[in-house]
Amino acid sequence: MARPLLIVNYLTTEYIYGIACIPQSSAASVIHGNRVFRFRGASNSSAQFVYIGTPATHGTGVLTVTGNDVRGNTVTNDIGLDYHVGGGDRLLLVSEGNNVQDVSVGRRLDNKTTLVTSL
Repeated sequence: MARPLLIVNYLTTEYIYGIACIPQSSAASVIHGNRVFRFRGASNSSAQFVYIGTPATHGTGVLTVTGNDVRGNTVTNDIGLDYHVGGGDRLLLVSEGNNVQDVSVGRRLDNKTTLVTSL
């Protein structure tokens, strides 16, 4: 069985992630109950800081993100929750009950990500 890839402090040329998850098509992934903070100001990097996000999926990803606390440092261009499919097919996402404060963008979705209502 494929396991979701969960990475802490994931770096790309465009983004720096506090927590990054790459959902796999044959499994469902959960990011729950985390506290992600940024105590320092802007770094010398031109990359945006993303507190919790998906830089990509494999196939169709299924992801639930709930009960997380994000506290930014009011730095320009910081993103609390950021969901991208990348080269994957799509992302089916439940994202609710997260407390996101002091960031420029609370939640951002790409055009292949669908917000699903939880039951």
